[in-house]
Amino acid sequence: GITRSLDGSPVAPALIAWFDARDRQPATLTAQALFGHVGEYRAPSADRWPRTPRGFADTLKRLAPALRLVGIDCRSLGKVGGNVSWSIAPSDANAR
Repeated sequence: GITRSLDGSPVAPALIAWFDARDRQPATLTAQALFGHVGEYRAPSADRWPRTPRGFADTLKRLAPALRLVGIDCRSLGKVGGNVSWSIAPSDANAR
């Protein structure tokens, strides 16, 4: 089921590729900034890509449990200065 969740979303492989390209270094970014950075790793055939940072953030919330199981801790930090921030870091339990 976990693999299906990750494979069924165009966001998961893009986020994993972005995180790996950063050598899995932790990052704290606004949803909008993360949407832009991860979007650079979007597959050309990703027709179900979220249209807005909010849609992207909603997708991350749904994918967070599955991402943790593959070594990526993805958490919303709530609003900071009017923008929703996200923390992306290696998962303690399954860091690769």
